[in-house]
Amino acid sequence: MKAFVVFIGFLLASPLSAQTDTSKVYQLNGRQVRYLKVEKGKTLYSISKTYNVPQDTLMVWNKELEHGLKTGMILRIPVLLPAKPEGKDKQTEAKKQGKAEEKSVVKKAEEPKRIPLAEEVYSCTALSADSQKRELNVVLFLPFYISREDGLNPKSQIGLGFYSGAKLALDSLAKAGINAKVHVFDARSDSAVLSASLKSPACKNADLIIGPLYSSGFKPVAEFARKNKIAAISPFVQSDAILQAFDNVVKLTPDQNTLLGELCIKMVERNPNARFTLLRNANEKDKALANHIASVLKGKTTKLNYRELLYTTAQNLSDSLDESKDNIVFFPSTVQVQVIGMVSKLGATPLNKRIRLVGLQEWNNFENIDYDHLNALNFTYASNYFPEFAQTSMVKFRSEYKAEYKTEPGSYAIQGYDVLLYFTQMAARYGKDFYHCIEKFPMACGLGSCYEFVRAERKAGLENHAIYVVELKDFIATPLR
Repeated sequence: MKAFVVFIGFLLASPLSAQTDTSKVYQLNGRQVRYLKVEKGKTLYSISKTYNVPQDTLMVWNKELEHGLKTGMILRIPVLLPAKPEGKDKQTEAKKQGKAEEKSVVKKAEEPKRIPLAEEVYSCTALSADSQKRELNVVLFLPFYISREDGLNPKSQIGLGFYSGAKLALDSLAKAGINAKVHVFDARSDSAVLSASLKSPACKNADLIIGPLYSSGFKPVAEFARKNKIAAISPFVQSDAILQAFDNVVKLTPDQNTLLGELCIKMVERNPNARFTLLRNANEKDKALANHIASVLKGKTTKLNYRELLYTTAQNLSDSLDESKDNIVFFPSTVQVQVIGMVSKLGATPLNKRIRLVGLQEWNNFENIDYDHLNALNFTYASNYFPEFAQTSMVKFRSEYKAEYKTEPGSYAIQGYDVLLYFTQMAARYGKDFYHCIEKFPMACGLGSCYEFVRAERKAGLENHAIYVVELKDFIATPLR
């Protein structure tokens, strides 16, 4: 079964045969490109290195490369311009998140089927085998940032990475007998362009919409999707604000409260007899995180050995640790100087092998933090993304990716593969309104993430609550089993 990718609204091709001078920079529909005639012995990898253009970028600009690189072929080489300073970019939100990806294993459940009651209710039964072979229309909104003035923006690398993985997922779906056509739109920061894209028949007839990747531009897409009863998938947005008004939104990245709440539950289940200590500070953002941890721990039916301390009065915390128990210390701080100081103090105590310091994933990015102490303290955090490169499915994916692109897959490529694979499978098996009962399906895990959805409120959207509990062990981040 053949897979199709359709690019809409950008990268309009022009005949290449007329371009004979490959040393000049031309305008292609207002975009700066250079043309290159492929010489014998050249590879996509060598061309990528010579012109400092990623291979997945070359694939997007030259659709004919899907059939392989051939001697004499004339390629479009986009001229990448320096990024323009823009203040805080929306991409930082995605970079902080768990970036995840997964080859989804969807266990058999059932398909959304409407039952006429006073209030609309859905049961879940699978479509017939013949119905599952219908052609699916999947829409991708990805940030390529292509403009007539500037050509291809360097910020497009996340979108290109996501697309490169999604393309491999499309091939996998075709091999599995799932017939999907993917329509790709450039989700640049332009409301007029986005509005025009949503008027496309491809969007109205979609079985599934993935993206935009960031909060900017996602709301109008979610609104459009709700009116047309289509699931809108948000891969990277962490805030749960988008869930409140849209029951069709499926958010893959848990917010910080969800991560910490699930982490607390797993810590208590693993060590119910430990001594639990919550360290608080005066930072407003951190107060909210600490309050959530406290509400989860205090809400446990089993009475815990639990106490709270203020950071300002906890400098001698090591003196009050229980030598007869495991000591689990929660410190939800985003203040780098406080974290570094507390790690140094706790790490120097003779009891450090009985301490588990539970913090935030972002500590891994703090400069000057003492990893010797973090390792001794069994530093533990929650993440929604943790690729295990030794597993068979990951080895297979990396092999296929390197064969296709002559380079290793990045985290966004794996994310693109997982998201497209999982949700296209869902739409194929259970129909386009699968989102009405996706929370009833069992957890599905793939290359780097697991999916288990919880609906925020009765008429709100869904958030992924599946997490990895990761600890630093022998200086290697390892998921707790």
